[in-house]
Amino acid sequence: LFHLATHAFFKCLLFLVAGIIIHEVQHIKDEYQLDIDPQNVLYMGGLRKKMPLTFIACLIGGLALVGLPLTSGYLSKDGILIQSFEWSEGKNWVFKLIPIGALITSWLTAFYVARLISKVFFGEFKLAEINPHIKLHISDGGWQYKLPLIFLAICCLFPLFSVNPVLYEHAWLLKGFASIIGLDRVNIYHTIIPAGLNIISVLVIYWAWSVYVKQKALPLPESGWLFKFSYHEWYIDKFYARFIIAPVMALSKTAQWTDRNIIDGFIHLLTDAGIACSNIAKWTDRYIIDGILHFIASLVMGIGNFARHFQGGKVQYYLFSMLAVILAIFLFKILI
Repeated sequence: LFHLATHAFFKCLLFLVAGIIIHEVQHIKDEYQLDIDPQNVLYMGGLRKKMPLTFIACLIGGLALVGLPLTSGYLSKDGILIQSFEWSEGKNWVFKLIPIGALITSWLTAFYVARLISKVFFGEFKLAEINPHIKLHISDGGWQYKLPLIFLAICCLFPLFSVNPVLYEHAWLLKGFASIIGLDRVNIYHTIIPAGLNIISVLVIYWAWSVYVKQKALPLPESGWLFKFSYHEWYIDKFYARFIIAPVMALSKTAQWTDRNIIDGFIHLLTDAGIACSNIAKWTDRYIIDGILHFIASLVMGIGNFARHFQGGKVQYYLFSMLAVILAIFLFKILI
């Protein structure tokens, strides 16, 4: 939990630094219409001259990540390593692989942090070497950038967590627990682990500096299966692309085709059939049902209009009508 608290500050600081650098390199890419990846450190270099505050913040965050003295990372990392060795004491050798692995991981962290800072902030700007016409119009940014950098960089130093820069046992955060073990300096681990870890970390950092800045030390060979294995990132991305992404994409394309041609096709067929049925019903209602009703209404209206002429209110017309009806009945009877 202690390391979780310290880690929150320096990892957040490093992410913020990375974002600022990528943001500024993206400006260069857009300004000169370059076909580059603004996240690739191989196109950077010498940025400390244009971005001094970002460089200092990255340096502090990197040292805290490595766990060197005077940083908060030193306090919490020491606690983890020391207690891991104490935990493995008296156990089978397999258990000792855990603290040894933690040590090796710390030294690898020191190497890649030194490599990152060297390639990004030291040397010459690589894009300017490739394209001499490029001018660096970049900076640390406004106060919206600088204020969080300064705040997080201060939080990466030891005073925020302990007045003693080398003893993690004095951290105020650990005193908040009701009971805690492993704080008594009763064995040699409390001395030899921090000393050995930091001495070798400094040597590793110097080696990375010599390789990537001074270019004097023998660099790692860029050949062989180990280099290829590392260069291709353990082939995890290729495995993921071939066996995870490709099947998922194939399944999604099949689902898309099924949805578009079968499900949507069936729905469109039902829609067209429904529209056709509604058109037939509309025609039947308009020309047959409404036609019959209109015919009957017209017939009734015609008969009514015809009969209305015989209702003029004159007695002679009524007598004439009665005579005509009687005559019609008489003729009907004679004819039948």
